[in-house]
Amino acid sequence: MIVDSLRVLVLIAQGLSTTELIPVADMLRRVRMEVIIAGIDGPQALKADSNMMIVPDNSLDDALKRGPFNVIVIPGMEQSAYLVSQNQKAKKLLQEHVAQKKLVGALGAGCLTLMEFGVGKGKRFAASPGFIEVMISEDKKKEWKFVKNETVVIDGNFITSHGQWTAMDFVFDLIEKLRGKKEADTLANFVLHIRHQKAGVKMTAIKTLLLLVHGGEDMEIFQTVDTLRKARRFEVTVAGVIGPETVKTSADINCTPDESLDDALKKGPYDLVVLPGGLYGAPVLAASEKVGALVREQEAAGRVIASICGGGWALMKHGAVRGKRITSFPYFRNLMRQMDVNNEWQIIDDERVVKDGNFISSQGPGTSAEFAFAIVEHFLGREQAEILAAFFLYNRDAVMPQEAAAVIIKTCESCCSK
Repeated sequence: MIVDSLRVLVLIAQGLSTTELIPVADMLRRVRMEVIIAGIDGPQALKADSNMMIVPDNSLDDALKRGPFNVIVIPGMEQSAYLVSQNQKAKKLLQEHVAQKKLVGALGAGCLTLMEFGVGKGKRFAASPGFIEVMISEDKKKEWKFVKNETVVIDGNFITSHGQWTAMDFVFDLIEKLRGKKEADTLANFVLHIRHQKAGVKMTAIKTLLLLVHGGEDMEIFQTVDTLRKARRFEVTVAGVIGPETVKTSADINCTPDESLDDALKKGPYDLVVLPGGLYGAPVLAASEKVGALVREQEAAGRVIASICGGGWALMKHGAVRGKRITSFPYFRNLMRQMDVNNEWQIIDDERVVKDGNFISSQGPGTSAEFAFAIVEHFLGREQAEILAAFFLYNRDAVMPQEAAAVIIKTCESCCSK
């Protein structure tokens, strides 16, 4: 792993909190900082508060040979914080570190270690109300300023947090202080962390229903499902329109749905309904009264519909998305124009993905990735879509010449006439 010049020392002892240690080490290493986890009493495994065994990277003695350090972090839990506070080498190290005006972080009971070392007097420290009442003497309350209503407090070169369930906010505030807000927010978005979310705020799943039929287009099915599931926020149900049985896709891949459409509809409503295409799959979607009722209700409720290839033609057959801008596979666009005698839809030829309010449409197998990332962008924002695309090594700006359309139409007409 490539690291930069920022070196972080994390001091741990028996009884440490894994909920405080792991987010700090994990997130800092993701932004290429060199994180050294040092056991104050040696390199042996330590039993954490969760009874998990954690092995330090080094003993404190060996870790000191890898200094100097830009940041020293002390995770909490009372036993671990107390043991660190009794270590004279750690005390000398931290006092010298503070004297050089370098950054110090402490979570939960880690603040006790700072107080025992006599550093940070007069500074604002984050601490939960119960922690203040039970663990901190009246004398210390006069020398340090304890803040109850802020989960993370930054005061000069000190950054402190309440403890276990504020560790993610703590580490992202630390990254922001060291690297800037943009890098902190980018990583937070990537790992799906909402910074400083209010109590009770939950990241709800985006309920997604993808319709599976015989003859469905493989790329449009599998690439869409794969991308949405890897975005993690999407709870994707692949529903068999005809039933729960295995179907054969256009490329003769046997695929079993998660459940039948009938069963899936009992768990609705869905935030997103996806209609893949396929030269032989789209007519099945178009002929299904259940699909028609579903998409019309989805549209009436203002929820999102996404179609690709012949899925858009099937929507038109069901009388949905009237007045919307819509694209599809060239062959199906021809059929759509023949059907749209009153110009009730705006059929688009020259855009690979078309977005119109809560409706997203795309052209075909070769635009499946663009289609999936457009859905991610609609729900999670452009930055999250770009991060996911970069993870896939996918170039969202690639384009394909439109002159291929005539050849495609001719080929499809030949296939359908057989």
